[in-house]
Amino acid sequence: MPPQNRFIGLVFDMGSVVLTDFDDDGHLRAQVDAYGEQQSGVEPYELHHTFGFMSRPIDPDVDVDALVRPGLACNLLTASEGNAQHAWLGLDPRYIPFLPSPKKGATIHYGGARPSSVSFAHFEEDGTWTCYVPVEVDAQGVPTKAHVLQIGTDANGDSAITLAHADGMAVTMLDEKIQLRNTNGAVYCELSADEFTVNGNTKINGALIAGDVTLAQALVLHPVLVTAITTLVLNINAALAGKTPLPGVPQVPVIVPPELAAALTTFIKGL
Repeated sequence: MPPQNRFIGLVFDMGSVVLTDFDDDGHLRAQVDAYGEQQSGVEPYELHHTFGFMSRPIDPDVDVDALVRPGLACNLLTASEGNAQHAWLGLDPRYIPFLPSPKKGATIHYGGARPSSVSFAHFEEDGTWTCYVPVEVDAQGVPTKAHVLQIGTDANGDSAITLAHADGMAVTMLDEKIQLRNTNGAVYCELSADEFTVNGNTKINGALIAGDVTLAQALVLHPVLVTAITTLVLNINAALAGKTPLPGVPQVPVIVPPELAAALTTFIKGL
C-alpha cells in the first residue's frame, strides 16, 4: 500500500520581536529572536493583522551585547507552513503596568513610543468608552497632563459625554445640558432644554437682538443721550435768561436730570 500524504498544518512557536521593517512591497515585517542566548538571525516574517487593525511595536530593550532583555520586548507568535513563515504580534509586557486593569467584558487598545505614558482607548464592562492621551510627562516619563474623551456613563451611572482638555477646558453633555467651560470652570456657557446661560464677562462682535425679534427696538447710547439732553437744557436756560419772569414766579434754571447717570448700563456696552 503506497504511503499516504498527510497534511501537517501550521507549527506554532513564540518569541520576541527584535526589529520591524517594511519589505519592497510595503508589507510590515518582524524579525523574531526565538532560541538561545544569541539572536536567531532568521529572515523577517511577514506580519498578519486583524482586518482594520494594524500595529507596529517599539524596539526591544537590549543589554550591552545587543541581546533582548527578557520581558522587555513585544511577544511574537510565529507559525511555519513548510517554507512559508507567518507572524502575529502578541502583548508587550512593558505597557501592562501602565494600563487600567480590564474587568470581564472590557477591551483596551493601546499604543505609544513610551510605555510609561501610553495612550489607550478603553471599552469598560458597561460599554463606556474612554480615550486617554498624555501630552506632558515628568522626568520619569509619568504623565502630568492628558486629554480625556469619555462616552457612556459617569461615576454616578448617568449618561454622559465629556471632552476634557489637558489644560482644564471641557465640553460636557449631562442631565440634558451641554456645557462649555474654561480652564478652571469659572467661566462657562450652558444650554439646557429651557434656557441658555452664560457665566462670565462676555464680548459680542456683531448684532445682538434680545427678546421678541419682531418687537425688538434699538437701545439709546448713553453718551449721546447725555450730550443731547445737556445741549437741550443749555438752550432752554439761554432762552429763559432773555424772558421777563412772571410776577411771583421765581426764574429757576433747568438742570440736567441726575437720573441720566443712573441710566448708564453697567454690564451691557455696544455700538
